[in-house]
Amino acid sequence: MTVSPETPGTRRAPDGLLVFEVFLQSGSTTPLAHVGSLLAEDEAQAWRLARDTYGRRDNAVRLWVVPRADVHAAESDSRRLLNGKSRMPYRLPAFPQERRRRRAGLHRDTGETPAAAVSPAPATVPDGAAALWPALADDLFLHAHRLAERTVDYTELEEALAVGSIAQEDLAHARTLLELLGYGEAEADAHFFDRPAALWQPTALTASARDGRPWAVARGLCVAAGAAALALCSLDVPGLGPAATAALTAVADEQRLHLAHWSARVTQYARRGRTADIAAALDTAGREAAALFGAPALPAPGADAGPGAAADSGWGAAAEPPADSLTKQFDTLVRDTGLPPALVPALPASPPRRTTGEGRTGLGEVLAELRTVRAGYPQGAFL
Repeated sequence: MTVSPETPGTRRAPDGLLVFEVFLQSGSTTPLAHVGSLLAEDEAQAWRLARDTYGRRDNAVRLWVVPRADVHAAESDSRRLLNGKSRMPYRLPAFPQERRRRRAGLHRDTGETPAAAVSPAPATVPDGAAALWPALADDLFLHAHRLAERTVDYTELEEALAVGSIAQEDLAHARTLLELLGYGEAEADAHFFDRPAALWQPTALTASARDGRPWAVARGLCVAAGAAALALCSLDVPGLGPAATAALTAVADEQRLHLAHWSARVTQYARRGRTADIAAALDTAGREAAALFGAPALPAPGADAGPGAAADSGWGAAAEPPADSLTKQFDTLVRDTGLPPALVPALPASPPRRTTGEGRTGLGEVLAELRTVRAGYPQGAFL
């Protein structure tokens, strides 16, 4: 932070008197608070004036008198940094509940219901970028679980809070995508917790059980860039209402904040001499991230779709997603973070088609664990 130990005009008043700041603690359980300023010839006179003016209160327990010239204060540039909305938003008390309330209230602000926010209806297969919404919801849901597993691994409280908050927002974004397809609360809950593994379509990026912090950072960066790219490209989907447009814009903005967080961690690895470790993780993550934009697969023949089958059974019948546009948007978003070109994940030119969840390493175990935890909470508590 830029500090100014002596801001012009604060050492002495025009008449030559010194300026002092007075801090008072009222009661033993309250912190010191700034209560005013005064002018005095020296510290002794300032103390007497402060004592007579502020210190005679019955509940005063501590009085500080400090020359203004000795106070280190933020200048205008620093104040903008402190007040910036993108500066570690997970430190705000309302994060991420405030954003969740904003997303949940979008349809109220526009007079639309979630089911009417986008056309076609959930039983109809969406086209273009919207065809990837259900599959991306799978990835976001699983990524949130992967992050939740890691929150206890961090020795820095701020990093643990950041990772936990990103996980919560990924869950919220997964639900938002389903709401745009017309899912209600019960349907979205069943989609994630009652659907068999054979109908899940996550990428290896989120379904694999790889461990290690470099991999967690690389995976997080690719998931955030992929989700932001899809949200931005989805703004061109025909039939979007105002609520859907606002919701997708919010998802894109929030995922870009996630991307900024992960790119900063990539830079930290490079500065600490671990460029090879993070570069290797990003190379693998980039290859697997291409499937984020691959066309969805059809469910396994004869699979029991369970609740929400009407929407799930149509995957793969829609128009091909705009893979070229999505890949270019992904690359632009990552490069805009300022990462060196050598650390920008390179996605393959042709994304592979997604595959169903059977055979994914650990997917069945993850789903079983989530269902066990979910059984102890009210419906919808995770989303």
